[in-house]
Amino acid sequence: MVLEACGASGQEIKENITITSDDLKDGIWDEVITNTAYGRDQSPQLSWNTIEGAGCYAVIMLDPDGNNWLHWMETDIRENEIQQGYSSPEKYIGPYPPSGTHHYQVYVYALKEPVSITSAKFDHGENDIGTIEKELSQGGNCLGYGMTEGTYTSGN
Repeated sequence: MVLEACGASGQEIKENITITSDDLKDGIWDEVITNTAYGRDQSPQLSWNTIEGAGCYAVIMLDPDGNNWLHWMETDIRENEIQQGYSSPEKYIGPYPPSGTHHYQVYVYALKEPVSITSAKFDHGENDIGTIEKELSQGGNCLGYGMTEGTYTSGN
């Protein structure tokens, strides 16, 4: 998978990021990461491969079934593994689908430098991942990309 926005500046992506999480089992997110009566609203544990030249990493979590609801946004992570509960409530709110099963996509971007994302609306829908990616990649800033996805079902 190659991120078009990272390559939009003519920069070629040579490595993809492979993301793993102890909180994602058989394609289902662990309840502990949810903002439900049964969850603890803690950001999931994540790890990924190091990308040479990256000064930091950005993590974005979207719910495409909830009109691209933005659940998580970090733009200056300095390591390639973060523990469960790493993020603050100002940057993370766990899945809480109103009904049924929703998909939750976690994107990790390797960046040369941290970026402020102005186009995203945290804890709100109508976010465009393409616009977010363009902000992350301005000036050839994006070196790599990866995405993992899992589901969570309301009432679990």
